[in-house]
Amino acid sequence: MRKEITRILSFLFVIFMTASIVLCIDLTVRYSGQAEHLEEKNRYVYLAPNRNESFWSDIARGMKNADAVGNSDTLLLEYKLEENIKACIREVRLTQAAGVIMRGTSGVDQEIQELTGEGVPVIFVNSDVEESGRTSYIGIDNYEAGRHAAEVLAEKADGKGQVLVVVRSLTSSNQSQRLQGIQDVLADYPDMELVHVLEDRGSLLELKEKLLFILQTYPELDAIISVEGVASENIGDILKNESIVK
Repeated sequence: MRKEITRILSFLFVIFMTASIVLCIDLTVRYSGQAEHLEEKNRYVYLAPNRNESFWSDIARGMKNADAVGNSDTLLLEYKLEENIKACIREVRLTQAAGVIMRGTSGVDQEIQELTGEGVPVIFVNSDVEESGRTSYIGIDNYEAGRHAAEVLAEKADGKGQVLVVVRSLTSSNQSQRLQGIQDVLADYPDMELVHVLEDRGSLLELKEKLLFILQTYPELDAIISVEGVASENIGDILKNESIVK
């Protein structure tokens, strides 16, 4: 008989401020003045993976506020698919931006270095790829965040139990760093077992199908750690709707 899950640890990283469908969509909102005055302002570009998620839209709102009081005008570009990000960065170069803010992403080192080589600063938020050549990073230490989450869980679970970790993408540097921190801490607890790492790829349907399968496979599962915020809320809804927790 399946033991009811009593401990679910989910942590949502809200770090800074935050914001295509084919490749890269211009979602520009002229936050700060009329277009005819654009040449008087610094043009910045915000490259966002999904403006509909609260984290990224919070960043966009922060830029709106900064535009309203400063000498800047922000162009918002959104991409839905990771494979389109290189095309989006190339489009950014055509905007003659004075600076770029984007999520740290692997595999685009050349594109980032071309921007910075032209004197365009590139700021990473939420996740970092230090070797990319980016100008700076604003956000948490993701590895230490993963360690802290696992330490809190180990304390709450008395150093025992089966653990599931949920990630959106194993190729995302922030999530892989958080996962590594979790793994390193759990390795110090011989009575704690990381039974599976579930990658949902941002799909609610995939998350639900995989989660229910894992719960059937590991009926004694004690805890779930989600390393990103959207899945955290969805996991709670799934467990409640399936009457696994109250």
